[in-house]
Amino acid sequence: MDADDLFDEGSLEKVEPSLEASAKSLKLAKNWLRRAKDSNILGYKDMAVLASFISMFHAAKAIMLKDGVREKEDRVVAEYVRRAYPELKEHATSLDQYWRLASAIQRDPEISVDGSDAKGALNSAKGFIKFVERSLKPPQ
Repeated sequence: MDADDLFDEGSLEKVEPSLEASAKSLKLAKNWLRRAKDSNILGYKDMAVLASFISMFHAAKAIMLKDGVREKEDRVVAEYVRRAYPELKEHATSLDQYWRLASAIQRDPEISVDGSDAKGALNSAKGFIKFVERSLKPPQ
């Protein structure tokens, strides 16, 4: 399956591509990454994971806005990235994994988040943002 299937099923819609909106989303991703780092330093590992996930989500949104794509359901953001950018499969998988962990953190009072969870989420968000930054730079 490719990204067109997500449009056909109504999960995504075409919008005007916007480098300005994409840049704003990337800036938001960086702001959330900073919050994730700060939370981790303060020992709030669960908050570091949540903020890292939000950072990755906005990095993915930056790609979508550049492409002129808007999601109707949050769940398809990672799937769009996976299908439209096969080279980002690992980042899309991380986005999915941390989406599930972030959801569990919000719903399950018994869930335990440790330093390795936070570090993994932070590293995933950093790598994703770096890729998006490179992809948004105009060719030289």
